[in-house]
Amino acid sequence: MKKILYLTNIPSPYMVGYLNELGKYCEVEAVFEKAVDSTRPGAWGNTLNDVNFNYKILTGINVNNKVYGDKLNIAPDDKALSFGVIKYIKQSTYDVIIVANPCTPTGIIAIAYMKFKKISYTIQSEGGFPGSGKGIKEKIKLWLMSGAKGYFSTCDLDDEYFLKYGASKNQIYRYPFTSMSQKDIPSKEYLFNKRNLTHREIRGNFEKIILTVGRGVKMKGFDVLLKAAKNLPDNVGIYFVGTSITDEYKKIIDEYNIQNTVFIDNISFDELKKYYYSADIFVLPSRYETWGLVINEAMAYGLPVITTDMCIAGTALIQDGINGYIVETDNVNMLREKLKLLIEDEEKCREMGAMNNELIQTWTLENMGKIMCDNIERFLKRG
Repeated sequence: MKKILYLTNIPSPYMVGYLNELGKYCEVEAVFEKAVDSTRPGAWGNTLNDVNFNYKILTGINVNNKVYGDKLNIAPDDKALSFGVIKYIKQSTYDVIIVANPCTPTGIIAIAYMKFKKISYTIQSEGGFPGSGKGIKEKIKLWLMSGAKGYFSTCDLDDEYFLKYGASKNQIYRYPFTSMSQKDIPSKEYLFNKRNLTHREIRGNFEKIILTVGRGVKMKGFDVLLKAAKNLPDNVGIYFVGTSITDEYKKIIDEYNIQNTVFIDNISFDELKKYYYSADIFVLPSRYETWGLVINEAMAYGLPVITTDMCIAGTALIQDGINGYIVETDNVNMLREKLKLLIEDEEKCREMGAMNNELIQTWTLENMGKIMCDNIERFLKRG
């Protein structure tokens, strides 16, 4: 078996699931720069029970997003600065080193050390938007990224991201990015039966449900969805799962006289499934999303998806007007227009949802691990 050193930030559920699958084909040593993201719900639990890969959790200095200059609050507590990562790189008994956190403080230390010591490394991305190329941050990013010998990409836009920062086309390898195992994706028949059973429990008096899932941070654009809810039918419920109602949201609700919102905070994935089964339309109105795994989930549960042109999963998985809609970021009127189209056309909703359920069947953690193993083999043969 090939021996892999895998550097990343935190043991999130999808990361652990993926590394478990990769561990079926390779000997994986994972090094996490932090144990947890304290802003995530406790429903994550202990993700490192019963894993089939080796791992270490570094000790270091926590780096929050205020320090990191992240105005959109993209990931408030998933970064740390630790020089301890060098200890594991020094062992240099690995066939491949994969850096999945190239722009975190610890990832920067790791890459700088490997460049200085002329140690070969690769970079894996979940998705990224190419920057302007201007300014000191962009120059540092180019220096870090351009030294890699291989790049693992999720989609066309991710390819462009790597090409912008120094990759050549023959260095890029594709893989399907997901958080769902095969058993998590319902069949079309099961989906139809389960949806009928759960509708009444979740819907209450609403005839239709618009669902969004995520933390109530600026990048998610939930304020845009609230504003778009103005003038939608009162019998359509808008469910925000994963966030409590904030002062900002209350202000918008009062100003726009919105009567049909429901906020549900901190629930398990098993509970979340009930909302996917009961919903009619899924919306992710993000201002910036390096992937957006809830889109994979919504597709699996047979929902049409509306998302923005700043969501990587949307650009990769949604064809505008075919299996969902892509709207401009912060465009309230455009979002409201697409919502009305789907609310008024049940047949289109069903067709788009069925298409999404079928399309996402192969986007599984099992395939993600197997395809990454094949990519690693191709990379090593290429030399």
